[in-house]
Amino acid sequence: MNKIFILIVVQFFHSIVFANISKIANEDMVTLHFTSDNRLPYKIGVPFISYGTFTEAVQGLLIESTDSNLPDFQDSLSSLEYAEPNKSDPSIINLKLKKNLYFIDEDSSWEATADDVKFSLARYFFTNLDINAKHSLSNIEGTENIKPGTPYDPELIKAISVINKYELTIKLKKIDIHFIEKLTHAGTPLVSIKTLKDNYFSWKKWPIGVGPYYVLSSNYETGETIIKKRENSKYDSAPKFVRFISSNNSEGDIFWKDMWNLNHEIYKKEVINVSYGTLGIFFNYDSELGKNENFRKAISLSINRDELVNNINYIVKNSEMIPISIWGRANIDLKQNINLAKFYINKVPKYLLKDTIDINTFGQNTDALSKSNFVNLKKQLEILGIKTRFILDDGKLNLNSPMHIVGIQASHKDPSYVFSYFRKGSFYKNSYPKNDENIEDYFNKIILSNDPKEKLKYSKLLSTYLSESAIVVPLWDLYSVYFYNSNKIDSSTFIAQPGGMRFKVWEIKYKINK
Repeated sequence: MNKIFILIVVQFFHSIVFANISKIANEDMVTLHFTSDNRLPYKIGVPFISYGTFTEAVQGLLIESTDSNLPDFQDSLSSLEYAEPNKSDPSIINLKLKKNLYFIDEDSSWEATADDVKFSLARYFFTNLDINAKHSLSNIEGTENIKPGTPYDPELIKAISVINKYELTIKLKKIDIHFIEKLTHAGTPLVSIKTLKDNYFSWKKWPIGVGPYYVLSSNYETGETIIKKRENSKYDSAPKFVRFISSNNSEGDIFWKDMWNLNHEIYKKEVINVSYGTLGIFFNYDSELGKNENFRKAISLSINRDELVNNINYIVKNSEMIPISIWGRANIDLKQNINLAKFYINKVPKYLLKDTIDINTFGQNTDALSKSNFVNLKKQLEILGIKTRFILDDGKLNLNSPMHIVGIQASHKDPSYVFSYFRKGSFYKNSYPKNDENIEDYFNKIILSNDPKEKLKYSKLLSTYLSESAIVVPLWDLYSVYFYNSNKIDSSTFIAQPGGMRFKVWEIKYKINK
């Protein structure tokens, strides 16, 4: 009886919420269609363009950055008033939170404090989840002593010291010239512990933050989420409501990527020539084929990147997993060598190649896989005499597949963020050799060196090693591509966009000023 009553109350509550939402005028709301798999925009693992766009709008950033990737504390999106090395001891970072920042939900609000900043940085080390920011922040002193799954206790991480309501310090194991830059990423926003479940990343209700918008509704089945601009917002001309949807249909005002076959004349295309990440072939090192070095080298040598990117203006070839726009590249250019590729494939046991090989694809849909880059990729692999089949990320993935096509989405200049995908604790659990001393050695030298020249040296060495050893097979870099309803959205919207993995919803401009 009680369960029935609760269910009726919940259904009644949702009917009220969605009834109110249905009354929102079309001209007051902009619909973003960035993904096609019914995932919430704030779910861990969703493509970062969706996750980052949503996170910045609702939670803001600890630190906004300029076009030159310098900290911009004056920007209203920055939660911190400053973050700077201590003059007497640069291994200590001094931080101060801005005053009058409020976490806000539809029916409650409370001011953010330095304790929230501490928790926001410390939670990565207490969670059992594999979150890549754990690598980026691993230079914080004492974090290696925290056992994942331990309940959060501020006393266990004394290196982050709260001085007063707004100020705190962070003690690093070693001076890190890139540390402050790591706080400019949407993966490390300001959060409140009371809004999260015990793993410190799943929300009790939905994301609650200090950004320019707050969540009005969220449908866990369809992924549809609507956010509302705060009252007295400085972004007067920004849309009052922004709706995130995720499906295979062509509904929406702004679309990300060329995945929806938008042939109608009202939809205009905008390409921002800033690389947001690199797509490549990752191997499943828990499978016999994936851990077979001859197989991986054969795959790598069969790739003709010039052919893959030909006649597509939003991708550019890349032989490294570090995107072209990021510091630390070796600038290598791997070439196709079919004879050598066949030499290696002939060394692979025949029984491993007799069946069709499923290749899981992430962040794609049927239309995307029909384009020339994927069609030519399939042909190049089949030159080796192997049969392949692309599998969509729609709940029917072959978890035993030896290969996955997936991207690393890097939104800041630190190459260690990219390299962290190929070591223990990676979000991609099986995509790296388990005991590769070269990866660990190079990675630790990048992280711990205080000399920019040394960092660059080992970054180039590790980037080259990953590609030339076919640990992973980079394919192409992706530029930000948007399609927009030109009857409703003004083209000036995209002049203000930084590109890469970022889209600022508060910079959306209507065709006719409202």
